[in-house]
Amino acid sequence: MEATENTILYYGRRSRKNGGYDWIVRIDNDGCFVTDPIENWDKDEDYRDEAISNPALYKLLEFD
Repeated sequence: MEATENTILYYGRRSRKNGGYDWIVRIDNDGCFVTDPIENWDKDEDYRDEAISNPALYKLLEFD
């Protein structure tokens, strides 16, 4: 799924240590941003393709 004008996608990089996530990737119409910790977002387009195309490492996070 690609981010559209009104869509924000979040992918969690699965952690091998604790079952959580090592970092979060946010993809929106402004670009791709990576965070670790959650308060510090850095723009990094290198993670876009990796997050979208690698479901073994990244999980698409869904919110209600």
